[in-house]
Amino acid sequence: MKQTLAEKIMSRLAGRAVRAGELVELSPDWTFSLDDGIGLIDRYFATNDIEQLAAPEKIVLFYDHYSPADSPLHAHVQRIGRLFCQRFKIEKLFDVGEGISHQIAIETGLVRPGEMVTNTDSHTTTIGAVGAAGCG
Repeated sequence: MKQTLAEKIMSRLAGRAVRAGELVELSPDWTFSLDDGIGLIDRYFATNDIEQLAAPEKIVLFYDHYSPADSPLHAHVQRIGRLFCQRFKIEKLFDVGEGISHQIAIETGLVRPGEMVTNTDSHTTTIGAVGAAGCG
């Protein structure tokens, strides 16, 4: 029996053939975070003494929920995100006004068919429009 698209994507990432129902550990092609979640991630990293990322080149931060910041708190969270990118050497930051994460990812060709994306946004499943797997 042929594989589904999800099985093909996960097989590539797992380095072996996988089938529906299996439990696999894998690293997605991309991990996205947004301005509405980066503060929580920063706090989690600080609480757990995380000082380095294995693959900062696979991480992208988007400012698309508080764009522009509508309160001092949201402006502070965006500042935390900028500092987070500096500290963890994350070079891809789509700033205020550049668009919505899952749309930018498709429109710029950042995400390609057959890739997998995790994101702190539940709408990431729209990445499926280009034959990629998106998990919110």
